Amino acid sequence: MLTKYALQAGFLERATTIEGTEMFFESEVAREFLDACDQNDLALAGISAFVFAEPELTPQPDLAAHDPAQEEKTWRGYRDLCNQSARYFLEHLPVREGLVVSLSIRSREDWHRPKKK
Repeated sequence: MLTKYALQAGFLERATTIEGTEMFFESEVAREFLDACDQNDLALAGISAFVFAEPELTPQPDLAAHDPAQEEKTWRGYRDLCNQSARYFLEHLPVREGLVVSLSIRSREDWHRPKKK
């Protein structure tokens, strides 16, 4: 099993662009990243879309999905619902020139941490 950090490091070279610590992927690579999350017991908990026209990233607020499984009581339920939702979202992204996505992943350990108020 890879940690979320090792998984991200493995996809670093496949990022379309990087801004700070955030990586942006074309949808095909994002789907492969999601498959890797499934294989490594990780949840893809958030997706934000942008249009990349070098050197700028323009947010696409109509194309975002974040933490769809907040109410799930078990890690497995949370992970499965997040990843199913992410898969649906990625499969239905519109075709736009320069469209890339930023992905937010959570591990079981992240999920068990108390939420800040």
